[in-house]
This record gives sequence, C-alpha cells and structure tokens, in this order.
Amino acid sequence: MTDPARLIGLDHVVIAVSDLERAIADYCALGFTVEPGGSHPGRTSHNALVAFNLARSGFTAAQDVLEAIARRVGFRDVAFVYEPIAAAHHYEQTVQHEELAMIADIGGGTSDFSIVRVGPRQRGKADRAGDVLANAFKGTRTRFCVVSFTSDWLYPTRESREIVHALNAVAANVSFVEIESNKGHDAFLLEEPEFFATIRGFINAAAVKHGLARPGEQV
Repeated sequence: MTDPARLIGLDHVVIAVSDLERAIADYCALGFTVEPGGSHPGRTSHNALVAFNLARSGFTAAQDVLEAIARRVGFRDVAFVYEPIAAAHHYEQTVQHEELAMIADIGGGTSDFSIVRVGPRQRGKADRAGDVLANAFKGTRTRFCVVSFTSDWLYPTRESREIVHALNAVAANVSFVEIESNKGHDAFLLEEPEFFATIRGFINAAAVKHGLARPGEQV
C-alpha cells in the first residue's frame, strides 16, 4: 500500500519545540509512538521521532494533532509547508534575482522534483501557488509530448526536463525525447527524421486512444 504522505509529496513534518521532554510526554499521552532521535552535529539541538498510523487517522487528522501540540507548547501561528517548498524558501534567502529552482527530494525509495520560482520579489508572499510550476498542470487531462534538441541554445534540454518533472509531479501523461542535432534552435523546422517519427508516433497513438484510428494505422 502506498504511503499517503508520499502521495501528497510530504516526506516528514518538523516541529521545533523549546521543551523536547514535554513534547515527548504530550505525544505519548495522545497515543503516539515516540522513538529516541539524536543530537545534530555542530549544534545544540536534538530530536525525537514520532510515528503515527496515517491509514488509521488520515493525514488531515494527524496534521490537526501536530498543530494542537505546537500551540500547546507556545506557538501561536502554525502553518504546514511541503518539504520541497520549505527548501525553496530557504534557498530563496540567498538569491539576488528571480530564477527557477529545481528542488530534489531523494530517499525512501522515491525521488520527488519540484520546480519553484524564487527571488527577492517572491519573498514574504502569503500565496506561493503561482510560483510552483506543477500547479499550472494540476488536473490536466491533456497528453503531452516534449521534444528537445541537443543544440537548441534558446530552449535547452534542461528547461524541457523542468517541464517534464513538473508534469510528472501531477501524474500527467507525458512523453519526452531529446534528439541529437547540430541544427540549433531551428532544428524543428528542418529535415530531422527522428523528430518527424516522434511526432508521427505521438499523433497516431492519440488517434488510436480516441478511436480515430486502429492500431497500426497511420493518420
């Protein structure tokens, strides 16, 4: 069974508390399992690991409990942020101009990638939904085919990959191919057999999918 936390892109929740022993006691009193953590190298902080059954309580219920505990130990304003977004916020404090940052979260058997717009003008905005590229594709039913050429200087492959990562993040139907070419940005206008074959295959597959052609039939 897939971990519900993985489905929403959340790896783990971190809550900073001034009294760790009291927080541990609160969690235990609420029925959670608390495992000993450790100290952080080079710092005076240390932690504990709290485990709870998401399948039983549901993520929203678990978040409500975490918020209640945070308020109980003295926090007045509590907000939950997905880990990649929190990492983007941290990185944003160091940039001097607007840029697109790809945040990679690798571990636990999965790899998650988020494309986030960061910059001085974005700092402090309450709503950052518009800065997350994947949100532009959320709920889409469109089939995508992304093609890049190795010599395209205007739209390099790395930017195409950012779009593909954003589409993957919302489970969109996307195909991607990088074509070796020395024709630069105008390669798609010139004779490129692999490009033509890719587009032809994509269109034919879409036609079959929608009942406009039979398998093996060329459109």
